[in-house]
Amino acid sequence: MIKLQFDDAQVRELANRLHALGGAISRPAMQDIGEQMVRSTRQRFAESKAPDGTPWEPNSETTLARLVANHRSKKKTRTGGRTLTQKGVQRLAAKKPLIGESKSLSTQIHYQATDTSVTVGST
Repeated sequence: MIKLQFDDAQVRELANRLHALGGAISRPAMQDIGEQMVRSTRQRFAESKAPDGTPWEPNSETTLARLVANHRSKKKTRTGGRTLTQKGVQRLAAKKPLIGESKSLSTQIHYQATDTSVTVGST
């Protein structure tokens, strides 16, 4: 299971300040906020970084082993293991933390804006 958490205190503070200045925030303003949040989230996935700029933890050995499980050659090594096929090497080299084979978590990010809120998520 993947669990994502983020601190939206800065966004809420900005929304409260905007609300105090002129009443309700317009839907176009909420849409702009949503679009910016989606852009920044996609950029963080591309850079493998958390919202605070720290790099993601590397993939675990288990994750990497599952990734290449079906891409081992028939040839055995001296120790009895099997070497990776070229496809396995390519998959291993391209794997980023938190991004699975479908890459849907990093590409299917969307937002929904109302007059009072913005919700960002991945389907």
